[in-house]
Amino acid sequence: MSKCIYFCLKCHTLRFDKNGKFAVVNFLYPTFSKKTFSQNTLNSIRIVIIAVLISISTLVLNGQERRPEYGLLLGIGLNNHSASFTQLGTYASCCPEFTSGSGTGLSAGVFYTAPFSRLFRLQFRLTYSTESGSLLYDERSFVADLRDTAKVVDAVFAHDLQATLSSVGVAPLAVFRIFGGFDINAGFRIALTTASSFVQKETLSKPDDYGAYLGAGRTWVNHSAEIPEASSLRVTGQIGARYVLPLNSKKTFFLAPDIQYHIPITGVASGVTWNVSQLAVSLSVGWTPESKVVVDTFQAPIPPPPAIVVTPPPPTTHFDVYGVQEDGSESLNPQIVVEEVNVVDFLPMLGHVYFDVGSSLIPERYLTASELAVKDTSNLSVMDAIHGMPGIVAKRMHGSPSSIITLVGTTSEETGDNGLALAQARAQSVRELLIKFGITADRIKLESRKLPKLPTRSSEVSGVDFAFAENRRVEITSLRASILGPYLLQSKKRTIKPLGIKLNTRTESRAGVESKVLTIKQDTAVMYTNRNLQIDGEYFVNLQSQINRDWTEAPPLAEFSITDSLGVSAKTSRTIPISLLTLQKKRSERIADVEIERYSLILFGFNDVTIDGENERLLEYVKSRVRSKSVVKIIGMTDQLGSDEYNRSLSKRRALEVARILGLSEAKVEALGEDSPRFTNELPEGRAYNRTVMIEIATPTD
Repeated sequence: MSKCIYFCLKCHTLRFDKNGKFAVVNFLYPTFSKKTFSQNTLNSIRIVIIAVLISISTLVLNGQERRPEYGLLLGIGLNNHSASFTQLGTYASCCPEFTSGSGTGLSAGVFYTAPFSRLFRLQFRLTYSTESGSLLYDERSFVADLRDTAKVVDAVFAHDLQATLSSVGVAPLAVFRIFGGFDINAGFRIALTTASSFVQKETLSKPDDYGAYLGAGRTWVNHSAEIPEASSLRVTGQIGARYVLPLNSKKTFFLAPDIQYHIPITGVASGVTWNVSQLAVSLSVGWTPESKVVVDTFQAPIPPPPAIVVTPPPPTTHFDVYGVQEDGSESLNPQIVVEEVNVVDFLPMLGHVYFDVGSSLIPERYLTASELAVKDTSNLSVMDAIHGMPGIVAKRMHGSPSSIITLVGTTSEETGDNGLALAQARAQSVRELLIKFGITADRIKLESRKLPKLPTRSSEVSGVDFAFAENRRVEITSLRASILGPYLLQSKKRTIKPLGIKLNTRTESRAGVESKVLTIKQDTAVMYTNRNLQIDGEYFVNLQSQINRDWTEAPPLAEFSITDSLGVSAKTSRTIPISLLTLQKKRSERIADVEIERYSLILFGFNDVTIDGENERLLEYVKSRVRSKSVVKIIGMTDQLGSDEYNRSLSKRRALEVARILGLSEAKVEALGEDSPRFTNELPEGRAYNRTVMIEIATPTD
């Protein structure tokens, strides 16, 4: 009906004639091709047409019911890969360029359709889909045939990349009912990648009876790995259509052939141009509940009995406050003690400047920190001291005019980062920075190596890039120990006791509880709030996570309030005592204090537990700093190269060796794995500083 109306209207056009009147040109009946109407006649025609359209639309729409849909779908897809890359990550490839490919896949899922009107619905699909494909490229070249008479013959090198891709995603779609059971839809799909691997081969396919790579047969490249930098989340636009076929008279069960086209918005992996579009054809089976029939009947209501109003008592609340210590013990009504202590850090000097791949430019983090170190080393943070090492070396060389240093530039020998020229250029960059800080060139020797003397290795694929990054460096060495001696840094550390606060809540309400709120405030600042309390129980507040907040001497206020179903509220509150011990307060009031000294051993080599040389001398000094009342803790640390289990074992072995030399028991030893680094594992210098043992001495002061 709607199509017919549209056709009839389409077949007539209105236009002005030269006298200001309207003319109707009828293409269906050329015999009456032109009629002239006055303005009033035309307005009457318009009103009639609009009334007819509204009547017909009402009849059509009333025949369509608004029902939700639930169903399953299963289909196949034609995958089209478009690309522009020669290789994936660092995997070797001789292909001039992969540009396109194709494949087939399966799709399966569930859907739910929510009706908003008779013509518009919103559908949600949760689907699993495979987007695998083959990218092929035949490279035509030539080879020399030396069997009988030397000649050049045509050759074909077949480049074959088989990609395995799959994802699980959700797709919200806007669905429009065009006519009958025919729907069109549009939306997008957000998918989590579940598989992203590839197999790549490069084979000499022609001539088929002659030729081979050196020592490798006719196949040169044969990779099988995960796609480097694969996108974990992929987004596609989606358009499609379906036709709903009822399976019974009540139209509660249906089949629906469905076609969808997926347009890529995000690629397969970062760093390369690689997109996958898909044309999917599927068959849906669904169920929609039967429409409710409204029975037009009337029954006289039975009057209810007189209501008996009983007013329940108001609700009551109560809670207890416990302090939870590090050993798990608890104490009722605790006091929060926030204390500042003076910390002295003896940090070893690494003597390394690390570079980006293929570059001889000193990274900005070293330049900025070195400028600070040259001006003043007294207020440097630990990270500023680590990155400002060139500036500290320059300042120490000014204080020791006869000292000489050697700069050894190295590379990682990975693709794009090799050769003695690059190693020499890196050493020259550090030399120029030291000259800028006033050190003459004759006091700086330069050397270069392809790899460091003790390079970092990785037995796991995930750690190869980290190992490469640690080998791209310049090593600073000096025969004078004072040039590369440890840093001495002083800072304030804050401690807080207990570990946390536990609140046990109890409520009583005859009318039922509508809401509960538990809060802890200091002054007007909220330390903790919980508005989702379902039942009475224990609620823990971790004070260690708030150690750096702006604490004041005002006692924190804990409040527990509820509101019952009648709107009646009850509240209980209590204060938690606090003691704020700053360094200034302890000095002015002569309160006993503790000074903490931290000694980090000169950095261990990769996978090494040996203690010798400078470490032995440092441990002798540490022994002299331990007093009878000192509390000593030994913490072994590692980087993230290798498995977490092995790293934790390695850090414990390092700490136990230090404890043995210091004559301490194992009870003083703590081993940290890769999940608890002191420095960031994202930077090579951070990983190097994590390969250490830290000795912490807490000594009471008079």
